Amino acid sequence: MTRKRVFVADADGTPYAVTVDVGDDDDDSDTPSAVRTCCVSMGRYFARILCALIVPPLRAIAIILMWPIQLLVATFTPKVARALPVELSDRWWWGSRGGGCDATGLKQARAIKAISFVAVRCLPRCFQEYLDRRAVAKAIATGKPAGSMLSMVDEYNALSKAPTIAAGMKALGMKRLDEWFWRPNEISRTPNSKQLTHPMLRPVQYVPIPTHPFTDPTTFPWVARIESQYLVVKEELQAVLRSNRGWAEPLLPDFMGNAFRSAKKGKTVGASSSPPPPADGAAAAAPAPEPAGSDSNGDDDDDDDDVTVGDWQQLMFNTPLGTSIDENKEAMPKTWELLKSIPGFVDNNFAMISSLRPGGRIAPHVGHTNLVTRLHLAIDVPEPSKSAIRVGNDVRTWEEGKVLLLNDAFDHEVWTFGTKNRTVLFADIWNPSLTAEDIAALKPHWDAQKNTLGVMAASYEQHAKKQGREAGGGANWYVA
Repeated sequence: MTRKRVFVADADGTPYAVTVDVGDDDDDSDTPSAVRTCCVSMGRYFARILCALIVPPLRAIAIILMWPIQLLVATFTPKVARALPVELSDRWWWGSRGGGCDATGLKQARAIKAISFVAVRCLPRCFQEYLDRRAVAKAIATGKPAGSMLSMVDEYNALSKAPTIAAGMKALGMKRLDEWFWRPNEISRTPNSKQLTHPMLRPVQYVPIPTHPFTDPTTFPWVARIESQYLVVKEELQAVLRSNRGWAEPLLPDFMGNAFRSAKKGKTVGASSSPPPPADGAAAAAPAPEPAGSDSNGDDDDDDDDVTVGDWQQLMFNTPLGTSIDENKEAMPKTWELLKSIPGFVDNNFAMISSLRPGGRIAPHVGHTNLVTRLHLAIDVPEPSKSAIRVGNDVRTWEEGKVLLLNDAFDHEVWTFGTKNRTVLFADIWNPSLTAEDIAALKPHWDAQKNTLGVMAASYEQHAKKQGREAGGGANWYVA
């Protein structure tokens, strides 16, 4: 029984308090309500368990049954119908030095496009995540370089948050940037694209912004200051040459980037063994993950007949995947500070001293992205008329102490015909077509994309340091 105090009024309206008994000790009127509440709670609990056990398998079965339909719907669309004949006839493949790929390169190019098409347009997200996790785990377990390709692609697509890139995508009819992976030939030949595309503009990661083979350096007020400091860089270079430390030849990734082929006799390293330990002392960095050789992306030529082993020597400050080589920065501190003073300098991109020996050639290839512009500061060019670089359809040379701005996203190649080394300092700055708003929007995703490949970046760095210990070229490799 419950006792409650209530207020009542008498006949005159005067209130007074009284205590009353509510209910009875043997009243069990609340029992059905309590039992009902308990039953409902238990029912909900068991329902959650049942859903956790049954729903995921049912969902997986539904996805598997629906995937063929999704594949058909994704395949038989006007966009795919337009792209299919264009891409089947495309003879461009990054692993075969640009546009002249052989039969093997053509098969690889078609295979990559087919895989990209299925992965980008047809696979459910949950399957993509599952396959990505398995690939990373397997690579790490076998000692191969590993990175989350799905996360990298997500960050690549997120670059579209930059207004200039978003406007370019609209002009080209692109809904996602990763469409570039499966229909690059069609996109690169879009008519009336206002300098957004070019048949020879075929980087690994393309963004639709105005891109030119060469850019006039005089349009940048900071260029004169950089050029005035070239003797400082040359003095540090000579000190490094005297010590003959930190130099290395490029490494070449294999078809899927799971091993590195040394420039020496095609030897493969790192495919089935754990990465070598870091080197003591000065170290060189690794090449970019693009398969073709490059004076701008860190890869040597695929054909040993095109570049004599030892012709191209590199002293890197950053690897192409963003790993810092602190030993080389400490060896040339003024040079690194000079680079950091450049407005728009991309401090986690490939940066190095590149030296090509007499008679050396770097075969046609493309770089990683047109999001950046490559800066060359000519440090030692004693024979400017006997060295040349072709970018797209334009051919230029270097003038000692002067800056050359180019975009290595175009097909390009390098030659030296003289009797002395040609040496340049190079680094990346943001593409001049990007605004401050664009850079603020895309930089977090650009940095995150580098981070998604952390294990791969470390593996490149370690293999490059090993290569640096073995390469060297001897004390007389540099011909001044």
